[in-house]
Amino acid sequence: MSTQICCTADQIVIREGVISDAGEIARVDVETWRACYRGIITDKYLRSLSVPTQTDLCRKLFSIKNSGRFIFVAESERGEIVGYAAAGPERKRGARSKGELYAIYILPEFQRKGTGRLLVRSVMESFEAAGVRSLLVWVLAANPARNFYRELGGKSIRTRPIGIGGIYYSETCYEWTDFDPVLRAKGD
Repeated sequence: MSTQICCTADQIVIREGVISDAGEIARVDVETWRACYRGIITDKYLRSLSVPTQTDLCRKLFSIKNSGRFIFVAESERGEIVGYAAAGPERKRGARSKGELYAIYILPEFQRKGTGRLLVRSVMESFEAAGVRSLLVWVLAANPARNFYRELGGKSIRTRPIGIGGIYYSETCYEWTDFDPVLRAKGD
């Protein structure tokens, strides 16, 4: 897979992540969960998140060879990672969609500026290059950012419970069976 570069007006660069990015990706993950899920997920669970633990998980994702998994990072003009998207084959192996967006997190101060759209576009371009033309993502139903997926044309297809920190929440699955509206969109 080749490195992908896109820019927004705020000079955000999207590139393929590498294993040395694991610590910064983990920092974005923990900071974004704590900011965006406050009031949705318990404070106890959010406090339990740690950058070292998330770094180890991220390194494991990078170390799985030939898995079809990939990570894109969003860098600010100062070279700081401010967001990421992780994706790969659909994990349950029974869905209609062959690709899955496992995670997409962007620091709050960089949200609603086109960064998420650029990350999703990069994921879709990678899937398309691999011959995968369908994608799903699972999103907490109480997450206000779920509207982002609808704005990109994702269709809500089902819900399921998910346990986080011993408490069950509802997740909604959004699916794309046509990437063209996202890939052909103007203005980013």
